[in-house]
Amino acid sequence: MTKFTRSGSERPVDLSRVAIQKSPSLLDERLGVYRSKIAQTDLDVMLKQHQAFVEQRITGVRAHFKLCELSSLDLSGAVLASADFTGAKLHNTLLRGADLRMTNFYAADLSEADLMHADLTAADMRGAILRGAVMISCNLTSADFRNGTLALARNGELVSVHNSAEADLSKAVIMRATLSKARLSDSFVMQTDLRDADLRGSILCKANLSDSNLTGCDLTSCDLTEANLEGANLEGAILTGAVLRHANLKSANLIGAILDGVDLSLANIEDARTVEQLDDMEGGLAELLKAHVKWIETGGNQGRQLDLSGKDLTGADLSRMTLSAGIFRGTVLRNANLSRSALLMADLSSADLRGANLRNSNIRGARMIRSMMVGADLTGVLAAPINIQGYDWQTNMERARLGKAVLVGADLTGAILSGADLRQAQVRNVSIKGADLTDANLTNADLRGVDFSKCKLANAKGLPEPDDLQGRD
Repeated sequence: MTKFTRSGSERPVDLSRVAIQKSPSLLDERLGVYRSKIAQTDLDVMLKQHQAFVEQRITGVRAHFKLCELSSLDLSGAVLASADFTGAKLHNTLLRGADLRMTNFYAADLSEADLMHADLTAADMRGAILRGAVMISCNLTSADFRNGTLALARNGELVSVHNSAEADLSKAVIMRATLSKARLSDSFVMQTDLRDADLRGSILCKANLSDSNLTGCDLTSCDLTEANLEGANLEGAILTGAVLRHANLKSANLIGAILDGVDLSLANIEDARTVEQLDDMEGGLAELLKAHVKWIETGGNQGRQLDLSGKDLTGADLSRMTLSAGIFRGTVLRNANLSRSALLMADLSSADLRGANLRNSNIRGARMIRSMMVGADLTGVLAAPINIQGYDWQTNMERARLGKAVLVGADLTGAILSGADLRQAQVRNVSIKGADLTDANLTNADLRGVDFSKCKLANAKGLPEPDDLQGRD
């Protein structure tokens, strides 16, 4: 066990268990070990000592919670970087916003723990149980979720046994978490909510992601060799450059997923939902558009609502068309011409609009959640709320990818742009009063002439200095 020397001491003094030696022990029947029960008051003392350790003060003592019982305690906001929780039980423990960088959670039980906004950078999560844990907006960069060898206590020490335990993240909520370069090989992530998580460059070889929700997830350059993605929802996910050799994508939803540079020849895509070509592209599309206009003019009594979800309309000319209330969910509209078209109340969620021309189109009240609009031309678009039967419907571009897009002179009054990526976008002279830019990224965007003073800007990146929020030419 690591020893620490206080200033003036003649020999090393082990202070790591001072607070828990007096606490009662509880038998864990699952592992057949006794756990040291820690009271909240004792825990608070240990947390102060460990924070001093992190800050390299002489009063500091590294926290050791090996095989401790910490269930339902409050560690929210605690500084626990490099602490040792090997084999500890933290069921339903509150760790919200805690500093857990390089912390050892080897074979720990964190089931149903609250880890929202916690920093677990480079944490050792091998063999950890995270079933049902809440990990929204966690930082798990370079965390290790690979197999861990289950360890049992003998004579007060952990002894390795032969059977291997998978890190269990089943049914965990990991929305908007950062897991770039994380190692999740062989981990058990079944039925997990990973919506909008950042998994760029992660290693997920043989990971079990079956039935997981990966909507909008960034899996760029991930290694998913032999991963089980059966029944997973990958709508709007970015898989550019991902390796899916021998991956199981049976019954997975790939509508709206970006698959640039992906080789699916060795993957199992049986019954997977993928983008389809529209039969008789020109004639078939013309008939569908005609029926849609009829549907609008008759209030739905005649004709048919346009639904082109999951269709490939790359380069299609839809300019000056009546497409209001049309459904384009996951539709590929790359380089399509939608200029001056009416798209009021249309659903373009997870659509691929890269390089599309939407100049002067009317998208008021449209749903464009997670739409890929990198390099799109939205000059002069109308995206202000539309009032229908007394209710103002806002244009929703939550988590839309608008990097390098052109929005010069657009009316984005009241638009929802929370979590949107607007890096290097041209946003000059945009009307944006009342817009929600929470968590949006405007790094290196051209923001001249934009008045942000009436917007929601919590955690937004790349904004002008506070004195310049009212816009400057």
